[in-house]
Amino acid sequence: MHPRDAEAFEWDDASTRELAAHGIAQWEAEQVFWNGAVWPKNKRGRSGDRKMIGYTDAGRALTIIVVVKSHVRTLRFITGWGCTDSERTRYLSKFPSSEDSDR
Repeated sequence: MHPRDAEAFEWDDASTRELAAHGIAQWEAEQVFWNGAVWPKNKRGRSGDRKMIGYTDAGRALTIIVVVKSHVRTLRFITGWGCTDSERTRYLSKFPSSEDSDR
């Protein structure tokens, strides 16, 4: 299953706290999914299967690490951060932020 085809999200206190420690609310991570994220594979040996990189409705560019649970068509959110300059250039340069367009 490609992560964009997930039908549900899995949250627990640990993942919510981890994202909050990086200044990211649960609803912001979900907005990135719904707004058409890009999905590069995460580095070998790191937690999580994929990076979910995209924009919130407010135009905030975020990178969220997810585990893809194909058997239940679910994404489990692990951690995240504001996109780095290199992530913006590599993955988001072809997508306008919501501040630049009417999404």
